[in-house]
Amino acid sequence: MLPSISSWIEKVALDLIGGRRYLVRGLPRAGKTWVAEALVAELGDSAVLVRGKEFTDENETIRRNRLSSTMHKLVERQGSAQLVFDDYHLALARSSGIALQRRLVHDLIDAEDSRDIGGIFFSRLTPKVHLAAPGSPLVSRLEPLRLPIWDEEDLTALDLNDNTDVLRSRIGYGMASLVRFSQFGYSSVVERLIADGESITRDLPQSLRSALGQGEEPRQTDDCILASDLLTAEDGKFCWIEAVKDANLAGHISRTPTWPATLTESAHEFAKITAGWETLLWCDRYIAKYPDECVDFLKMFRHTSGRKIRILTSDWIDEQRITHNSLNRIEKIKGVEIRLMTPSQRNVMHDRHLVRCGENTGWAIPVCGVLFGLQLPGSAVATLAPDGFGLDYDQEWTRSIRPRF
Repeated sequence: MLPSISSWIEKVALDLIGGRRYLVRGLPRAGKTWVAEALVAELGDSAVLVRGKEFTDENETIRRNRLSSTMHKLVERQGSAQLVFDDYHLALARSSGIALQRRLVHDLIDAEDSRDIGGIFFSRLTPKVHLAAPGSPLVSRLEPLRLPIWDEEDLTALDLNDNTDVLRSRIGYGMASLVRFSQFGYSSVVERLIADGESITRDLPQSLRSALGQGEEPRQTDDCILASDLLTAEDGKFCWIEAVKDANLAGHISRTPTWPATLTESAHEFAKITAGWETLLWCDRYIAKYPDECVDFLKMFRHTSGRKIRILTSDWIDEQRITHNSLNRIEKIKGVEIRLMTPSQRNVMHDRHLVRCGENTGWAIPVCGVLFGLQLPGSAVATLAPDGFGLDYDQEWTRSIRPRF
């Protein structure tokens, strides 16, 4: 472990033992989960590691109650407890997020032993970390904290020789970027920007546009400080502008690709625009109209990306019922879960939405006939919807019907 991150973890661990509460926000792959796990290892038996990505609409009540009970038992047994909550924004985005927020307010603020419980919450830059509800906001009690920043001592520890002069001008970047650059060089930086391009442009469009000369100087708000570290050095110059250009991040800002014509290329494009997503939801009432092509498409997508996918569709199309045998064939594909719209949902639900679960952002995509290669795409495109679709798709998924096969 490099000196700067080692000292950061030691200091934060002591603060948590003393009852301090922090909020750490950062870009995808900035090292949040790694730091959370390192903190738990440093703290030992009195620490509780919670992973927000493991919360679902089905298990959140059980996990919420178990977390509360575990923390209070640790205080009773060891005298203190430290909550390390990774991907907090994902847990908060579940249907009972307000209940989780209220329970944490009680445990960390109002309970008799709350002063003996420290806490640190990790989240991405832009998702909500507070839900509007009566009572004291938990987030107002959390101190903002930045991930470790590497320095000259780290350069010496890495023994980078000729690379030291190159890296010296970039002091101020996060640990993950330093290690990636020092081990794999410039090409790896570009690869990372390409892989996370959609997430990066969604999380810091203002900073990115400024870097590309497409907007005003970024405002240095609390949420933008870490974002700016990716692109700027301490002197304010965009030292990574060449990497940003080589990764073609500008193409992600207003990307509207014409959709490919074949089923194979379509499945690859489907995987490409969802790169970096953990779970996605595809909402379209006509999906089961073409069961054979749908099965082939989903198998290609799963083979290409490996990601799980939720499908929200209808078993009524053009006043005719789709057989459950067709739906069953789709859900038998590993990693695919299918649910049906209720009658009321069919009246208001939007077709052709590809949704990033937990954030309700995503893409408006072409109709199924185009996706499955049955219709010529013509001018059909995929359009990015970074601000969402006006529907809480996580909540709509909970309300939908699980088919009985």
